[in-house]
Amino acid sequence: AGAKSVALIGGSMGGSAAADAAALARPGEIDALIILGAGSGSEPPEKIAGRKLLIVAREDTSGAGPRLPRIQAQFDRMTE
Repeated sequence: AGAKSVALIGGSMGGSAAADAAALARPGEIDALIILGAGSGSEPPEKIAGRKLLIVAREDTSGAGPRLPRIQAQFDRMTE
């Protein structure tokens, strides 16, 4: 038996951890990835494949400034 599909969801630091897990997973292990207010984690965005949804508020900022441009650039580099 066991799970027929696996989706990862995480926010902030947990979103980065979920992204890293998706990047390191073997093909078919993770069906979907949902990230709230985080980017691709420490792994290259190109390693994150499959269905994904990244959610970030337009005005969300960090010490380095607005998060949206960085997260959008990482999303654009992720594979289908």
